[in-house]
Amino acid sequence: SDGAFDIRVGGRTQFDMAFFDADERWERLAALNPEFGLGDEDDGVAFRRARLSIRGTIYEHIGFKAQYDFAVNSPGNDGAQFRDVFIEFKDVPWVDKVRIGHFQEPFSLEEMTSNSYMTFMERSLANVFTPSFNTGLTVEKSVFQNRIHGVVGIFKTTDFWPSDNDSNEAAGYGITARLTGVPWVSEDGRSLIHLGLNASRRNPDGAITFRQRPESYLAQRYVDTGALDTGRLFTYGIEGAVVHGALSLQGEYIAAELDTSPFGKRSFSGYYGAISWLLTGEQRPYKKGAFWRVIPDHPFAYRGDRRGWGAWEVAARYSQVDLNDGPIQGGTEENLTLGVNWYLNANTRIMVNYIYAQIDNSRYDGDLEILQSRVQVDF
Repeated sequence: SDGAFDIRVGGRTQFDMAFFDADERWERLAALNPEFGLGDEDDGVAFRRARLSIRGTIYEHIGFKAQYDFAVNSPGNDGAQFRDVFIEFKDVPWVDKVRIGHFQEPFSLEEMTSNSYMTFMERSLANVFTPSFNTGLTVEKSVFQNRIHGVVGIFKTTDFWPSDNDSNEAAGYGITARLTGVPWVSEDGRSLIHLGLNASRRNPDGAITFRQRPESYLAQRYVDTGALDTGRLFTYGIEGAVVHGALSLQGEYIAAELDTSPFGKRSFSGYYGAISWLLTGEQRPYKKGAFWRVIPDHPFAYRGDRRGWGAWEVAARYSQVDLNDGPIQGGTEENLTLGVNWYLNANTRIMVNYIYAQIDNSRYDGDLEILQSRVQVDF
């Protein structure tokens, strides 16, 4: 009763379905050149995520979380995979929090916004340069009433970014940092400006590969640098967002620089810009450099006095990635994504995305259209 202990059980289920319409020239090219590793896209369904978690606080100052994903590489998944398993120390003198374990590296507004709260079904093409999950230790601090927020950490590669190799025990380490701020916020809190900087420096453990899907989990990877031998990787990004009531604007630019053998110094980049509008008047909540759960003013109900239609949102995003530099021709891709979200209540939503992708590299080029949807429940 004194609040010293707090235990919470959580989870999420995301069920996806996708339909593809590829350029006929592309399909013929893929059939004639199987070495490209591409074939005709098949319509399909999959559990994008199926996670269970438990988190809490022990004796006020010690927090923990253990989350596992049972939909990894589904169908045919053999077991769960770590997705946030850590211990953290709260209210540490001079800093707010120290965390150690397996979690997302502090990099990118898209990445730090939970996939349960994202506006689109998948993150943008530029996310190919984002570290995502690894094992490490971070220190976190907020000042000026949480309007400036910083996180810095040291990580060891334990997942698949930037390399899935494990050939050198002295390599595979990185330092990642993120600094965000809110230079302006309205008195009622319904309007604000967000700005952020991200950086990550690491020595990859083995060859690295940058490759990306066209913002659909069920699609193939159409841009791919192939394996690149490097001993140094530096990624950085800038981000910004504007919220004005129900209207939201968001964008990021992310780049990667690396020393390759035998091609020397090379760089790749990507960016996106997005706009969304909650037609029913709600606002995207914001907290410490990330967006949070949209809560409908009138949750969906068709019986009784509390009948409502939930919250409705329309959105559009343009994103681009360039994996070409000199002799490395991984390709370029441009995507236009249109989305509609129906938030039935704070924990349930239905998403529909239409994606038009233009892909071009030295081996093939063509267009791809994708219509996909998701039914999601999280708690």
